[in-house]
Amino acid sequence: MNSIKKSVQKIIARVQKILIFILLLCLYIVGFGVTKLFIYVFGKAISSRKNEGCDTFWLEAQGYASDIGDCERES
Repeated sequence: MNSIKKSVQKIIARVQKILIFILLLCLYIVGFGVTKLFIYVFGKAISSRKNEGCDTFWLEAQGYASDIGDCERES
């Protein structure tokens, strides 16, 4: 009986390894496939964004300019 139990455990361990390999492979393929599709659909819009004469896409914050009156009120 003990021999049968060990044999079943070995079979279950091998099946688990095979299933994990197959599921991770599917996850890898689907993950990269969805990412590639997303980049193909939306990537052109993101990468073709026009920058305004700068070397960066950083946008300056607007509406945060401080003047001497603001500084006097806050201190």
